Amino acid sequence: MRNIAIAFAMVGLWTAVTQAAEHAGEQEAEHAGEQQQDMQVLKASETIDMTVVNDEAEQLGEIYDLVVSPDGRRVSQVVVSAGGFLGLGDKLLPVPIGAVKFIEQSEKDEEWVAKIDIDKERLKNAPSMEGDGWGDLTEPKWSGELNAYYNVERKEENAREVRKVSELIGMPIRNEASEDADNVGEVNEIVFETSSGTIRYAAMSFGGWLGIGDKLFAVPWDHISFARSAGDDAVQYLTLTEDISKDALQAAEGFNADDWPAKADESWLSGNRSRPKARVAKENEERQR
Repeated sequence: MRNIAIAFAMVGLWTAVTQAAEHAGEQEAEHAGEQQQDMQVLKASETIDMTVVNDEAEQLGEIYDLVVSPDGRRVSQVVVSAGGFLGLGDKLLPVPIGAVKFIEQSEKDEEWVAKIDIDKERLKNAPSMEGDGWGDLTEPKWSGELNAYYNVERKEENAREVRKVSELIGMPIRNEASEDADNVGEVNEIVFETSSGTIRYAAMSFGGWLGIGDKLFAVPWDHISFARSAGDDAVQYLTLTEDISKDALQAAEGFNADDWPAKADESWLSGNRSRPKARVAKENEERQR
């Protein structure tokens, strides 16, 4: 009888441990789902000319461009055009992505606005860029001052030439592993996370003619690298880190231009393609609930 009692006790203990593990797994999955749901994504081109306001709803200016970090992995700064009139005399103010919140508006003329916690007077004295001052953004002293001004934690990065998003969109994409120098497509769009600036994917357009009939592929950003010139470190074109033929792209299924994915299609290079189920609009809609 004692052995039977011990056996029952062991079964009960094992059941309790199993249930606790399952419960912990469910909580972890739920937490991951909440984090995913809270994560906003935007198409880079949608941010250009977006209105910038502060916490008092005062208009500060508009987004002039986005800056891709020197390592090429994320959007590091938002460049705000402010202070002028009808575009004349505007100052270009680089703002760390960590100081910017993108707010979706459901009952406004504009669907999104960018919000920065700063008053107009302080913005007047914010670090600004003069002429070709884009390269200054890679200087540790300059980037350090910029982050300190907006009270944003600094991220260490290698000092290489930064790229404006507006310059990357439309840039040709080639095969890195192939000797064929022909373009396999071009950058149609860049989709990034609004909180961290992490670039999720590039929408690569392929085929068609003058933009008509193009296929779109959500290419993971880590499958893309910058091809730089040896002399001035400037990006000449983008390359795919894995070789893929035009025939394969012709046979593959792109995504619908009216139904943008919120994530890259990690299997886009494989024969067994699976389209991502999450969509930008759906993800942001669920986040608002």
